Amino acid sequence: MAKKDSSRMNSMKSKISKPQTLRTLIVEDSEDDALLLIRALKKNGYDPLYERVENAAAMKKALREKPWDIILCDYKMPAFSAQQAIALLKKIKSDIPAIIVSGNISEEMAIECMRSGAHDYIMKSNLSRLCPAIKRELAEAKIRRKQKLMEEKLRQEQQRFRALAEQSSDIIVLLNREGNILYENSVVERILGFKPEERIGRKIFEKIHPEDWVRISGIYNKLFEDENFTASQKEEVRIRHQDGNWRTFEIVGNNLVNNNIVEAVIVNLRDITRRKQAEEDLRESERKYKLVAEKINDIVWITDKDFNIIYVTPSIYNVLGFTQEETKNNTPEEKLTPESLAYFRKILAQELAVGEKGHGCSDGTFSMELECYHKDGSTRWMEAVISRICDKQGVMTGLHGVSRDITKRKQVEEYLRASEDKFVKAFRYSPTAMCISTIREGRFIDANHVFLDTLGYKREEVIGRTSTDINLWVNTAERDVMLQELLNTGKIVNIELQLHDQQGNILSGLASMSLIKFAGEMHILTQTMNITDRKLAEEALRQSEERYRTILDDMDEGYEESDLKGNYTFVNDAFQRILDYSSDELIGTNFKQYTADEETKKKIIRAYNEIYKTGIPLKRNLEWNIIRKDGTIRTCEFFASLLKDSDGVPVGFRGIGRDITDRKEVQNKLRENEERIQRITKCVPDLIWAMDLSGRLIYANEAVERTHGWTVDEFLNLSLRDVVSPLQFSRDAGMLEEALAEAVKPDYNRNKVITFESEELRRDGSTFWAEVSTSFLWSDDDKPIGIIGVTRDITERKRTEKALREKDEILLGITKNLPGNIYQFYAKDSGEYGMSYISDPLNENAKIMLSMETENLEEAFPAFLARIHEEDRERFLASIKKAVETVTPWNYEGRVLHRGKVVWFQGMSVPTRDQDRTVFDGILLNITERKLAEEKSRESEEKFHKIFMTNPNSIGIARLSDGLLLDANKRFEDVLGWKREAVIGIKSADWPHSFWVDFSERDFMVKELKAGRDVQFRDFKFRRSDGRIRFGIYSARAIIIDNEECLIFILQDITERKLAEEKFYKIYMTTPNCIAITRLKDGLITDINKGFEDMLGWRREEVIGTKSTEAPMNFWVDLSVRDDMAAEIKARKNVLHREFKFRRKDGSVRDGIFSARLIIIDNEDCLIFILQDVTEQKRMEKELVESHKTSVMSQIASGVAHEVRNPLHAIQAISEAMALDLDENPDYKDYLMHIKAQVGRLSHLMNDLLDLGKPIKSSQFSRASLTEIVTAAVGYLREGQAERLQQIKIVNRLSSDNMVLVDTNKIQQVIINLVDNAIQHSPRDGEILLEIGKADKNFMMIKVIDRGDGLKSEDQHRIFEPFYTTRKSGTGLGMSLCKHIIDSHGGSIDITNNQNAPGCTAQFTIPVYKSKEYE
Repeated sequence: MAKKDSSRMNSMKSKISKPQTLRTLIVEDSEDDALLLIRALKKNGYDPLYERVENAAAMKKALREKPWDIILCDYKMPAFSAQQAIALLKKIKSDIPAIIVSGNISEEMAIECMRSGAHDYIMKSNLSRLCPAIKRELAEAKIRRKQKLMEEKLRQEQQRFRALAEQSSDIIVLLNREGNILYENSVVERILGFKPEERIGRKIFEKIHPEDWVRISGIYNKLFEDENFTASQKEEVRIRHQDGNWRTFEIVGNNLVNNNIVEAVIVNLRDITRRKQAEEDLRESERKYKLVAEKINDIVWITDKDFNIIYVTPSIYNVLGFTQEETKNNTPEEKLTPESLAYFRKILAQELAVGEKGHGCSDGTFSMELECYHKDGSTRWMEAVISRICDKQGVMTGLHGVSRDITKRKQVEEYLRASEDKFVKAFRYSPTAMCISTIREGRFIDANHVFLDTLGYKREEVIGRTSTDINLWVNTAERDVMLQELLNTGKIVNIELQLHDQQGNILSGLASMSLIKFAGEMHILTQTMNITDRKLAEEALRQSEERYRTILDDMDEGYEESDLKGNYTFVNDAFQRILDYSSDELIGTNFKQYTADEETKKKIIRAYNEIYKTGIPLKRNLEWNIIRKDGTIRTCEFFASLLKDSDGVPVGFRGIGRDITDRKEVQNKLRENEERIQRITKCVPDLIWAMDLSGRLIYANEAVERTHGWTVDEFLNLSLRDVVSPLQFSRDAGMLEEALAEAVKPDYNRNKVITFESEELRRDGSTFWAEVSTSFLWSDDDKPIGIIGVTRDITERKRTEKALREKDEILLGITKNLPGNIYQFYAKDSGEYGMSYISDPLNENAKIMLSMETENLEEAFPAFLARIHEEDRERFLASIKKAVETVTPWNYEGRVLHRGKVVWFQGMSVPTRDQDRTVFDGILLNITERKLAEEKSRESEEKFHKIFMTNPNSIGIARLSDGLLLDANKRFEDVLGWKREAVIGIKSADWPHSFWVDFSERDFMVKELKAGRDVQFRDFKFRRSDGRIRFGIYSARAIIIDNEECLIFILQDITERKLAEEKFYKIYMTTPNCIAITRLKDGLITDINKGFEDMLGWRREEVIGTKSTEAPMNFWVDLSVRDDMAAEIKARKNVLHREFKFRRKDGSVRDGIFSARLIIIDNEDCLIFILQDVTEQKRMEKELVESHKTSVMSQIASGVAHEVRNPLHAIQAISEAMALDLDENPDYKDYLMHIKAQVGRLSHLMNDLLDLGKPIKSSQFSRASLTEIVTAAVGYLREGQAERLQQIKIVNRLSSDNMVLVDTNKIQQVIINLVDNAIQHSPRDGEILLEIGKADKNFMMIKVIDRGDGLKSEDQHRIFEPFYTTRKSGTGLGMSLCKHIIDSHGGSIDITNNQNAPGCTAQFTIPVYKSKEYE
């Protein structure tokens, strides 16, 4: 068996790793041995960064200053040893792998060193094991680092979970089955005054209030009776503080006793003592405010967030004639005139927008003047000072205002405005800019819109300021001069001046000034006409003329203008140069004076006459022979057109001309040789061309169309610039300048030809390369007058040259990068051998193999043959002979001797026959290192197997295809419980207890390995031999054994660590608080618990890796709260019990309290964030206040009813008695009946008030038929509605089982109120539907549906408030009373607008009668 294992291990081949950097510390006294190690590392693909030390001090220094991947240590040195080095590593607790590399060490000493801490030992004579050992140790060091990191992570998680409990603002308690405290966080000391350690082991119930003890202990017992029961509903409990006072808590509990990780009941206690104080504080605040508001004379009012008035002082009656109730019920249209209502809404929207843009709900006030309706129909002007009302979070909940009557002040202002209206209109609406200013300072008293608009100012930016303040005058001295003239003469008329506008632009004005008396003092009235545009137009015209003249002067062509007689009126510089006369000499003279012959004069006169008659410019240029000042005659090319004035009347001619004398001479030269040139050019495929010295092309043969794409005529309209690339034109211009400088020299060779390569342009914009040959054309007096050239397209030649260069570079690159030499040798049929070619013959490989010292190939093959090992020479020649005979590929491995050492080589080629010889083309390689590696790989079988078996990790080797176990080490037995011999040769799936708990994990591993990817540190579950399931981490890599795909599998058992993690994680996930862990720097969420999901509605996978400040979460309603938290965390490390508003996934905004603490996770600053939702707590506090209000109202109603009802009864009795005695006077009787009706209404109101204040007890309920209750209620409607009873239609959707347990009279009262309300809001012919049915199996439902106008949005949420009514005659108690009755019966009531029809639906539910509950 051992022999089989050894053979298998000997044939294992691991995959070759990619080259990598290796930081190596060498503990060695021999420099040569150290270099030997470095060479071995480099040969195996490592790039070692190393340092050599040979004593303890140097080793300490190296370890302290640099990080190392591996330590290679000699066993024994003069001043140091391997045992001392290992002891030093242990002392500093270093985990760097240390391998002993020795020339002479016994196996016993090596094993002793490994027991002391060495990871392996290697003999210097057998370094083939060094790199595999290093590779293995680096992998194991990586695993150890991973394990250490995981242990550190576990420690951090424990700290984090403990910080979680300690950071909570609630008391968190862990209890056992008996109710003894196992753990309590430190919050208990802050809230109850007890130290946590004092309470451990004590009963939780010791400090609970006696009245709460039975209820709370019952809930606690139920937690143990039902494992699925969770005390998630919040219960209130009172607990005694250390000082003896009672504090109130909300309590929530979870039973995790049977959880083998937590094994406890988790109880969360939240302190709500402060809530109890809120009611009294609010009541006292309201009392004080009401006392102050009702004592002042101005009107004080308050609105809700929808701007409905909810409170107003009685003083409104004295000012506007309305009572408080009338004011509350009036619509905005009934309070304000349309103009004031629109103004109020506009200003209010602006002020609220300021708050939304960043100012929040500030305490600042704003004011406005509004025209309000008086009750008698007249109007009053009111000044209102308004401020916002905000809650603690800065959200606006309403407005608070104080209004004062300013009607008299407004009347005075109106009178003053009327008296000034006439002057103001004349001043304001003048079409010229007007202003009034003081004489001495120039301070503006008034200015009209034209003045302000012209200068770009707002009125308030000018009035009250001086002209100096706004930097009005461009020249302030002008004002002083004009002021003096104004004071002397009394007025100034139409004087030009310059002023600055608001932007600093200079405006021109035409101003008139006069003195006027204003408010008892003399002032200056100034009227100014803006003439800036006129001035700008004049300046633009001047600049245009200047630019026009500059262009003409810069032209190369001559330009002239003449009158209708041909007398010059204007000439440019170029025209003066052509004629060699100055402008002064030419102006006023006639063109005829400069014309060389009569024929030309007549031709020009005819052209001018034709232009004058038709108005059409010359269609072709004229040639004009001119006489220059020096008497020489030149030829000009001339173009003319008609010159007209602004009215289109002809006033003369304009002409453009250029001197073409040189060009004409070149053309004449060409014409002289035209026949000879044409014969040549027709036979030549190249382009032949000519141009003058200005670069204008004057001749080309037909080849131009093939080379450049232009026709001959098109080409002759171009210049050199148009037919070559921009860069080439620059070069050509330089060459022409140099050539002209040479050409004027006496000794210049007139037959000289200049040839160069040029980048030419085609008509389509593309470029091509051409070879251009040029030579000068000469005049009769031996002056260069032009250039003639031949252009040849060399595109294909350039492309061929480029391809050759690229191939040469590729071939050179291949030969330089080959690991050997390319050769060609031959074997003649006569038996002669020789070398024809060897690449890079002087490189190192050629010197070793061929003994090449020079590039002489004649000596190469004999020298090579002489160096072949004598044992191989005959075999070498035989292999060549065989290849020659068979003409098959030649591949030979053999040895040569170089400086006494054996060097292995490999020659490969494919022979070919060439006349009397066979030619071998191939490559010669040095394979010495490969041969040495193959030899050394066979030496280390036993040592490798020993290391494998003693490795501290559990290692197995299996076949990849089916999981058959090939080998396993000793640690494998310890971790899995199987003996090696029991499972080797068996598939892991066929073990008595399958190793894999989840076979999909094995499938994943196999898939990854077959894809060529390693599997690193995967968590999974495995099964031991005894059937127990354990947690583990495994890594796997594919390897080849006996040409078969296998895998090496390394396993670590992490069960204990995993259980510890799960225990803390279970606590973290099951605590009722909402908890998140985020990165401090950017708010990125890294973890959340179950409480987070329940409270916010987000799932883990939706938020992990997102930021709470951004979409999709947008958790923070106010981002400044998050910024403040981060700043405080950085300063104080924690934030406690901060109130704020947050947003759930469904978009709803909730009230919360959060705490946060700084923690470190993976060396990064993070936050543990704990959130409590206090929305319900806030709502309950509000309901408590409302409940108290209702209780107070009930007491007031009872007192009022008692005090009012007795007098009402007396009035009613007297009225009835008087009615009996006044039968003869019907008018008085009508008055008495009206008194009786109103007394009845007041009595009904008192009854409603009393009903609203009385609690409805279930002892008053009786079993009744809902159908009968509805029928009776309709019959009880008041007589005043009898004629409209026909509108009511009853629809009964109930079976015979329609019994309810109710106070019959109260339910009838609800139905009567709802039907009566529907009648009041429906048209007289509108149908009212009264529907009876079931909402579900537990509730009956009654609907009252009308076809009225429906509810306004502002009424819908207030319809059930006491004293709120939508009818002028209503008391505002009907709907409140209905809600009070239905709530007391355990039902619900609501009023909504119909969806697809007019009107409303009022519906309420009451519980179904269940007989078993009451038998």
